[in-house]
Amino acid sequence: MGKLSLSILIQLFFAFNFLFAQDTSTRVTTKIDTTTIKVGEQVNLEIKIESTDLSNIVFPEEFNFSPVVIAEQFPLDTIAFQRNKSISKKFKLTLFDEGSYFIKPQGIRVGSKIFYSDSIPLDVLTIKVDTVSKKFFDIKEINQTKEQKKPFLTYVYALFCILLSCALIYFLYKKLIVAEVVIEEYKTPFQIAVNSLKKLDEQNISNQLEVKQYYSEMTDIIKLYFEKDIEISAFESTTNQLVDKLNLLKKSKKLKISQETIENFTSVLSNADLAKFAKYNPDKKLIIDDKKLLESVLVETKKAIPNDIEKELEERKQRERKIEFIKNSRRKKFYIITSIIAISSLFISIFIIIPEKFSSIFIFNKNKKILKSDWVNSTYTQFNLSLESPDALIRSKDSLNYSLNYISENQDLVLELSVDNFDENSDLVNIMLDEFRTLGYSNIITKEEEFSTSSDKKGVKVFGSFNSNDTGDRLNYSTIFFATDKSTITIQFIFEEGDENLDEIVRRIENSIDFVNG
Repeated sequence: MGKLSLSILIQLFFAFNFLFAQDTSTRVTTKIDTTTIKVGEQVNLEIKIESTDLSNIVFPEEFNFSPVVIAEQFPLDTIAFQRNKSISKKFKLTLFDEGSYFIKPQGIRVGSKIFYSDSIPLDVLTIKVDTVSKKFFDIKEINQTKEQKKPFLTYVYALFCILLSCALIYFLYKKLIVAEVVIEEYKTPFQIAVNSLKKLDEQNISNQLEVKQYYSEMTDIIKLYFEKDIEISAFESTTNQLVDKLNLLKKSKKLKISQETIENFTSVLSNADLAKFAKYNPDKKLIIDDKKLLESVLVETKKAIPNDIEKELEERKQRERKIEFIKNSRRKKFYIITSIIAISSLFISIFIIIPEKFSSIFIFNKNKKILKSDWVNSTYTQFNLSLESPDALIRSKDSLNYSLNYISENQDLVLELSVDNFDENSDLVNIMLDEFRTLGYSNIITKEEEFSTSSDKKGVKVFGSFNSNDTGDRLNYSTIFFATDKSTITIQFIFEEGDENLDEIVRRIENSIDFVNG
């Protein structure tokens, strides 16, 4: 009997020794170079497995340290030393939000067993600023912009804008309405011819070339007059042809001109032809006499033409119509420009000095418009939870529990208020994170802090961001928990990342949360 007992003890000893050897033959160690980093800094993590047999070690396909982000990971590194062998996996991890976190343990399968790395705390810090560390709730005063008074300079700027627009309008009035319309005064062909002949007196006649030019201009003046007033082709005619045309008009009594006038005109044209074609150089007295003869021909011809009063009246009317057209164009231009100036000045003044709830009608960003609009302040649940929101919360149609919702017009903000039974053994944060994963959210970053209402009711605020696998967008979330003896009140916001107006809306709702007496 004693030998049997001794044999059993020896067998048990070897069995326990074998089991002990199996348990201690594989060891997992976790190393980290620091447990405190600043936002965006990287930390080095190493998971090392030591074993006598590495053939049955299986690492996970994907490592998940969420909310800690993998910045870089390195290939497996195998080291053999005598009978022991080891495999190490190194990572560079980081976080971009302040808070206290845990690096989640990772499971490595060794044969039929799973070994876990250590869960290591990691504190992520930002640069300390005294004004921030005093009281987080000072932001409530900053948000209440509606109650702040407009600075005096605001009204000065608005007044300057109005005065400037008035000065511009007055300048345009003087320039376009009051200023007289100046156009070239109407002159008859006779007046043009007389003025042109007078200008010839200013020319210097000292050589044959100047004499030739003088006679050419003098005869051209009278020919132009004949074409306009008598309506004959004078420039295309030779001297004889032009004289013949005048004689025909005289015989037909269409031009009551004397024979002496025709002869004087013929004499001047003959001298002009000699000067132009035969290099004739008469003395200055003859030139002056020819000019006087031509002036008398001009006057006599004008007297011989029948009065055409209707023609002159029509030409004067055309001038008056032209003046009126210019005035109308000026008036239209004045009204258009002054309207633009007045409307622009009005809009600028509105944006500068009028209350924001009126200026919101000129805002086209829907979320910014929500901030400028009137909000609803209501009390919900049997616990008299009061909060201010853009619109009243409504009961969810598919909710079995007490759940109220608000969804923004753009559907980029969802607010849910729910009441559940309180269980002191429940981990509310992990339950929420599990729900996020069930909904297909990944890369979840979580931070936690105490939340206080204006009446000093305490709660817990969990916030951060995640990726939506459905849309690929990065979303922010903020969840506030209040616990009573029997119930848990949850207020959760999920909203798009990177929209300052949405951040302001969520902040304003959070700052309004409180419990009021029934």
